[in-house]
Amino acid sequence: MTAADYPPETMVSPPGLRERKKERTRRAIADAALDLFERHGYAATTVEDIAAAAEVSPRTFFRYFATKDEAVFDQADEVLAAFGPMLAERPAGEPLLSSLRAVGSALLSPGVLDEGRFRRVLALAAEEPAVRTRYHALLGSIEREIVRWAAERLGLPTSALRPRLVAAVAMTALRVATDTWLDAPGTELGDHVTAAIDMLAEGLAGDGDGTPGAAPG
Repeated sequence: MTAADYPPETMVSPPGLRERKKERTRRAIADAALDLFERHGYAATTVEDIAAAAEVSPRTFFRYFATKDEAVFDQADEVLAAFGPMLAERPAGEPLLSSLRAVGSALLSPGVLDEGRFRRVLALAAEEPAVRTRYHALLGSIEREIVRWAAERLGLPTSALRPRLVAAVAMTALRVATDTWLDAPGTELGDHVTAAIDMLAEGLAGDGDGTPGAAPG
Protein backbone atom coordinates (compact mmCIF):
# COMPACT_ATOMS: atom_id res chain seq x y z
CA MET A 1 0.00 0.00 0.00
CA THR A 2 1.48 3.34 -1.03
CA ALA A 3 0.58 7.01 -0.93
CA ALA A 4 -1.05 6.53 -4.32
CA ASP A 5 -3.88 4.74 -2.54
CA TYR A 6 -4.78 8.09 -1.00
CA PRO A 7 -4.19 10.72 -3.69
CA PRO A 8 -4.38 14.24 -2.22
CA GLU A 9 -7.47 15.12 -4.21
CA THR A 10 -9.44 12.37 -2.43
CA MET A 11 -8.72 13.81 1.01
CA VAL A 12 -10.50 17.09 0.43
CA SER A 13 -13.18 18.07 -2.07
CA PRO A 14 -11.81 20.10 -5.01
CA PRO A 15 -11.87 23.76 -3.91
CA GLY A 16 -13.85 26.41 -5.73
CA LEU A 17 -12.52 29.85 -6.65
CA ARG A 18 -13.45 31.37 -3.30
CA GLU A 19 -11.84 28.51 -1.39
CA ARG A 20 -8.67 28.78 -3.45
CA LYS A 21 -8.48 32.49 -2.69
CA LYS A 22 -8.93 31.81 1.02
CA GLU A 23 -6.24 29.14 0.88
CA ARG A 24 -3.81 31.56 -0.79
CA THR A 25 -4.48 34.13 1.93
CA ARG A 26 -4.02 31.51 4.64
CA ARG A 27 -0.74 30.35 3.14
CA ALA A 28 0.51 33.92 2.71
CA ILE A 29 -0.10 34.58 6.41
CA ALA A 30 1.53 31.32 7.43
CA ASP A 31 4.57 31.96 5.21
CA ALA A 32 4.93 35.50 6.54
CA ALA A 33 4.74 34.25 10.12
CA LEU A 34 7.43 31.63 9.60
CA ASP A 35 9.72 34.07 7.78
CA LEU A 36 9.39 36.70 10.52
CA PHE A 37 9.85 34.21 13.35
CA GLU A 38 13.07 32.99 11.74
CA ARG A 39 14.40 36.50 11.16
CA HIS A 40 13.29 38.29 14.33
CA GLY A 41 12.28 35.60 16.80
CA TYR A 42 8.86 34.48 17.96
CA ALA A 43 8.51 36.83 20.93
CA ALA A 44 9.61 39.90 18.99
CA THR A 45 7.14 39.32 16.17
CA THR A 46 3.60 40.63 16.61
CA VAL A 47 0.37 39.73 14.85
CA GLU A 48 0.47 43.22 13.34
CA ASP A 49 3.92 42.47 11.91
CA ILE A 50 2.69 39.24 10.34
CA ALA A 51 -0.43 40.88 8.93
CA ALA A 52 1.59 43.69 7.38
CA ALA A 53 4.04 41.26 5.78
CA ALA A 54 1.15 39.23 4.36
CA GLU A 55 -0.62 42.41 3.21
CA VAL A 56 -3.75 41.73 5.24
CA SER A 57 -5.30 43.34 8.29
CA PRO A 58 -4.87 41.94 11.83
CA ARG A 59 -8.60 41.22 11.74
CA THR A 60 -8.06 39.04 8.68
CA PHE A 61 -5.23 37.24 10.50
CA PHE A 62 -7.62 36.26 13.26
CA ARG A 63 -10.13 34.93 10.76
CA TYR A 64 -7.61 32.25 9.93
CA PHE A 65 -5.56 31.76 13.08
CA ALA A 66 -6.30 32.23 16.76
CA THR A 67 -2.66 32.64 17.82
CA LYS A 68 0.80 33.25 16.36
CA ASP A 69 1.96 29.68 16.95
CA GLU A 70 -1.14 28.33 15.20
CA ALA A 71 -0.02 30.13 12.04
CA VAL A 72 3.18 28.08 11.98
CA PHE A 73 1.21 24.82 11.77
CA ASP A 74 -1.19 25.96 9.09
CA GLN A 75 -1.84 22.44 7.75
CA ALA A 76 -2.32 20.81 11.14
CA ASP A 77 -6.12 21.09 11.18
CA GLU A 78 -6.37 19.47 7.74
CA VAL A 79 -4.09 16.61 8.75
CA LEU A 80 -6.00 15.97 11.96
CA ALA A 81 -9.34 16.17 10.14
CA ALA A 82 -8.18 13.60 7.56
CA PHE A 83 -6.32 11.28 9.93
CA GLY A 84 -9.25 9.72 11.81
CA PRO A 85 -11.44 9.05 8.75
CA MET A 86 -8.49 7.59 6.85
CA LEU A 87 -7.79 5.17 9.69
CA ALA A 88 -11.47 4.26 9.90
CA GLU A 89 -11.49 3.37 6.21
CA ARG A 90 -8.76 0.76 6.54
CA PRO A 91 -9.87 -2.90 6.20
CA ALA A 92 -11.17 -4.35 9.45
CA GLY A 93 -8.85 -7.37 9.35
CA GLU A 94 -5.71 -5.42 8.53
CA PRO A 95 -2.96 -5.44 11.19
CA LEU A 96 -2.94 -2.20 13.13
CA LEU A 97 0.61 -1.30 12.19
CA SER A 98 -0.15 -1.93 8.52
CA SER A 99 -3.07 0.48 8.71
CA LEU A 100 -0.92 3.12 10.38
CA ARG A 101 1.80 2.56 7.78
CA ALA A 102 -0.59 3.12 4.88
CA VAL A 103 -2.18 6.25 6.34
CA GLY A 104 1.13 7.70 7.47
CA SER A 105 2.68 7.10 4.06
CA ALA A 106 -0.19 8.97 2.43
CA LEU A 107 -0.19 11.97 4.75
CA LEU A 108 3.60 12.31 4.67
CA SER A 109 4.00 11.95 0.91
CA PRO A 110 5.71 14.85 -0.93
CA GLY A 111 2.46 15.76 -2.67
CA VAL A 112 0.83 16.42 0.71
CA LEU A 113 3.61 17.45 3.09
CA ASP A 114 5.88 20.39 2.29
CA GLU A 115 9.07 18.85 3.66
CA GLY A 116 11.16 21.99 3.26
CA ARG A 117 8.71 23.98 5.33
CA PHE A 118 8.43 21.19 7.90
CA ARG A 119 12.20 21.21 8.41
CA ARG A 120 12.03 24.94 9.05
CA VAL A 121 9.16 24.50 11.50
CA LEU A 122 11.03 21.83 13.46
CA ALA A 123 14.13 24.02 13.60
CA LEU A 124 11.97 26.86 14.94
CA ALA A 125 10.34 24.53 17.48
CA ALA A 126 13.79 23.59 18.77
CA GLU A 127 14.47 27.27 19.53
CA GLU A 128 11.06 28.64 20.50
CA PRO A 129 9.19 27.16 23.53
CA ALA A 130 5.75 28.34 22.33
CA VAL A 131 6.19 26.68 18.95
CA ARG A 132 7.56 23.54 20.59
CA THR A 133 4.57 23.39 22.92
CA ARG A 134 2.22 23.67 19.95
CA TYR A 135 4.06 20.89 18.13
CA HIS A 136 3.88 18.58 21.14
CA ALA A 137 0.16 19.33 21.45
CA LEU A 138 -0.29 18.32 17.82
CA LEU A 139 1.55 15.05 18.42
CA GLY A 140 -0.60 14.47 21.49
CA SER A 141 -3.77 14.90 19.44
CA ILE A 142 -2.52 12.36 16.91
CA GLU A 143 -1.66 9.88 19.65
CA ARG A 144 -5.10 10.21 21.25
CA GLU A 145 -6.72 9.62 17.87
CA ILE A 146 -4.68 6.43 17.42
CA VAL A 147 -5.71 5.24 20.89
CA ARG A 148 -9.37 5.86 20.08
CA TRP A 149 -9.16 4.11 16.71
CA ALA A 150 -7.12 1.14 17.99
CA ALA A 151 -9.47 0.63 20.93
CA GLU A 152 -12.49 0.61 18.63
CA ARG A 153 -10.79 -1.79 16.22
CA LEU A 154 -9.83 -4.16 19.04
CA GLY A 155 -13.13 -3.90 20.90
CA LEU A 156 -11.41 -2.54 23.99
CA PRO A 157 -11.85 0.58 26.13
CA THR A 158 -9.45 3.43 25.49
CA SER A 159 -8.09 2.85 28.99
CA ALA A 160 -6.82 -0.63 28.04
CA LEU A 161 -3.11 -1.29 27.69
CA ARG A 162 -3.00 -2.53 24.09
CA PRO A 163 -4.47 0.50 22.27
CA ARG A 164 -2.35 2.80 24.37
CA LEU A 165 0.74 0.76 23.61
CA VAL A 166 -0.01 0.70 19.87
CA ALA A 167 -0.31 4.49 19.89
CA ALA A 168 2.82 5.00 21.97
CA VAL A 169 4.87 2.71 19.74
CA ALA A 170 3.59 4.43 16.60
CA MET A 171 4.45 7.87 17.95
CA THR A 172 7.91 6.70 18.99
CA ALA A 173 8.44 5.40 15.46
CA LEU A 174 7.38 8.81 14.11
CA ARG A 175 9.72 10.67 16.45
CA VAL A 176 12.75 8.49 15.72
CA ALA A 177 12.02 8.47 11.98
CA THR A 178 11.73 12.26 12.00
CA ASP A 179 15.07 12.63 13.80
CA THR A 180 16.70 10.26 11.28
CA TRP A 181 15.18 12.18 8.38
CA LEU A 182 16.48 15.49 9.75
CA ASP A 183 19.98 13.99 9.72
CA ALA A 184 19.60 12.75 6.13
CA PRO A 185 18.97 15.67 3.73
CA GLY A 186 17.63 14.62 0.36
CA THR A 187 15.53 11.78 1.73
CA GLU A 188 11.77 11.69 2.28
CA LEU A 189 10.18 11.64 5.72
CA GLY A 190 7.50 9.18 4.65
CA ASP A 191 10.17 6.64 3.66
CA HIS A 192 11.75 6.83 7.11
CA VAL A 193 8.39 6.46 8.85
CA THR A 194 7.36 3.42 6.81
CA ALA A 195 10.79 1.86 7.38
CA ALA A 196 10.43 2.39 11.13
CA ILE A 197 6.96 0.83 11.20
CA ASP A 198 8.18 -2.09 9.08
CA MET A 199 10.95 -2.72 11.61
CA LEU A 200 8.42 -2.68 14.43
CA ALA A 201 6.16 -5.09 12.56
CA GLU A 202 9.12 -7.45 12.16
CA GLY A 203 9.89 -7.23 15.85
CA LEU A 204 13.11 -5.28 15.18
CA ALA A 205 14.57 -8.44 13.61
CA GLY A 206 16.97 -8.37 10.68
CA ASP A 207 20.46 -7.14 9.95
CA GLY A 208 19.82 -3.81 8.22
CA ASP A 209 20.10 -0.43 9.91
CA GLY A 210 16.61 0.55 8.81
CA THR A 211 17.74 3.28 6.42
CA PRO A 212 15.30 3.48 3.50
CA GLY A 213 16.85 1.82 0.48
CA ALA A 214 19.89 0.52 2.38
CA ALA A 215 21.00 -3.06 1.89
CA PRO A 216 21.28 -5.34 4.95
CA GLY A 217 24.71 -5.29 6.54
